[in-house]
Amino acid sequence: MIHQHTRSPLITPDPPSPTNWRRRAACRYSDPELFFPRGRNQHARHQTEAARAVCHTCPVVDQCREEALTMQRDDGVWGAMAADERRTLKQQRTQAAHRATRRP
Repeated sequence: MIHQHTRSPLITPDPPSPTNWRRRAACRYSDPELFFPRGRNQHARHQTEAARAVCHTCPVVDQCREEALTMQRDDGVWGAMAADERRTLKQQRTQAAHRATRRP
């Protein structure tokens, strides 16, 4: 009797994709509400700081911030930045890009 041996497929890591970073995010087990404070009162400020504390331990904080900027996330804490901070950063980047293109 001849036995045929078949190879099982090799397990390979997930191919790179724009959202794979989320699997490594420090916030993946946190309550999502933490990252979406409501209002501008003291409780909301404390909540924002608590969310940032999680972000500051995160290995993918930069990817998170860039996605928030690219996807124009208008609320919440993403990449350790609140929405108003992301708007300011985006404006600064836009202005810098315009200045760079005007130089001879």
